[in-house]
Amino acid sequence: MSDILSIAGYGKISRITSFPTVTMKTEKNKQAKYLVASPIATKSIDDINLSSHKKLKIPEKYGHVFILNENESLECKKKVTNQPADVSCIDDRTIAISYNYHPFQIKIINISSKQTEKLINTSNRYYGITNGQRKLIYCLYGKGIMSVDFTRDDVSTIFKQPEMTVWNYVTASRDKLYRTNPANDTVTCYNTTGEKVWEYNDKSVLKDIYGVTTEKNDDVHVASLGNNSIVVLSPDGKHARRLTGEEDNLNQPHGIYLDKTRNNLLIACFNGDVHMYKVS
Repeated sequence: MSDILSIAGYGKISRITSFPTVTMKTEKNKQAKYLVASPIATKSIDDINLSSHKKLKIPEKYGHVFILNENESLECKKKVTNQPADVSCIDDRTIAISYNYHPFQIKIINISSKQTEKLINTSNRYYGITNGQRKLIYCLYGKGIMSVDFTRDDVSTIFKQPEMTVWNYVTASRDKLYRTNPANDTVTCYNTTGEKVWEYNDKSVLKDIYGVTTEKNDDVHVASLGNNSIVVLSPDGKHARRLTGEEDNLNQPHGIYLDKTRNNLLIACFNGDVHMYKVS
């Protein structure tokens, strides 16, 4: 479950203002016919709307994983140990849970049988975790952004950072990775080889940031716990907008995930509240 402030004068993603022309010549009359292609619709972060707000109360704050069904009601829960830090879906039947307490490990669980299918161990604390192209990508304390092929246990380093601190989160979207760092309230975009593409840092917008997720067009949603808000960044990292916050009773939002198939946004808060929205 783990996967937003108005700024005066921020711009919009550029739109197509001229239409490409396609030339087609028929064999019958050898005359050229000209077709004008339809404009490609682009979406700015100004256009994002949240609706159908629902709230679910999770009674147990620690040591459980909760599974919601398609109608967004609680289906089941599983007790886990060792302070889980983050969770990511591998497929419809399995999830991966990262742990930041000894023994440090990633646990892959079958949600139907509720049994552990695999353990991936390391010598340090795991934090944010995401599934990308049959690999689990995760933030490892004192190491950086790592990946593991969970079918063969092959571990590789995407971005080496010995000074990586606690509670960094990461998400993958196509050929990009997005990481949040609460130590300096920075969102960083990398390509899949670990090269920095852009970085956003504005402490008037983002404060004590944690979970991160993306839309289909790579708008980046961030949980800003320090000012009780959800912030969306443009795909180029140049603009930001506050989507929601205390007006919807968000209290220390921490985890966030956007279901790109159904356009459902899920936000988990420290007080046990889970907020759900439809994104359009």
